[in-house]
Amino acid sequence: DRLGAFKDLEPDVVIYDVLGDVVCGGFAMPLRKGLADDVYIVTTCDPMAIYAANNICKGIKRFADRGEVSLGGLIHNGRSVVDEPSIIESFAARLGAKVMGRIPMSERISRAEIRHKTVLEYAPNSEIADMFRVLAFAIFENEDRIMPEPLSDDELDEINEEIDVLMREKEKMEVT
Repeated sequence: DRLGAFKDLEPDVVIYDVLGDVVCGGFAMPLRKGLADDVYIVTTCDPMAIYAANNICKGIKRFADRGEVSLGGLIHNGRSVVDEPSIIESFAARLGAKVMGRIPMSERISRAEIRHKTVLEYAPNSEIADMFRVLAFAIFENEDRIMPEPLSDDELDEINEEIDVLMREKEKMEVT
């Protein structure tokens, strides 16, 4: 914004990659300045990731009056100890949002990172690259935007219990 990039480039899409632990500070800036229209939250099934995603939803709600910001949806990152789509689906439903897509754990993503490339640059004809294309198209075509209803601490605890049950089941399967 200070460099005039928005005015000069007039971009259709701007992506802010914000770490979950800086949600309160770093994420608020684009919302506070009215630089975001639609927010898509990438989250895993990990409790702290869901907690951070919920905080982002609180920020969307808090700064909605400064612009036309809304939640476009969630993106399920499958890179987690517990990778269960039902957890993200449950979280999304409670927010009033939808899950735009899921990106599974992929060796190709890691190999692309090692080479400082995107997976589309590293392996453009791969299945995982196609998943990113489908996700990008779904986001570009999405017209369903909502004002999220962030979860209470008790509701987050309910999701954490679901995660705990899945982790216990996984442990039992590993023992046998």
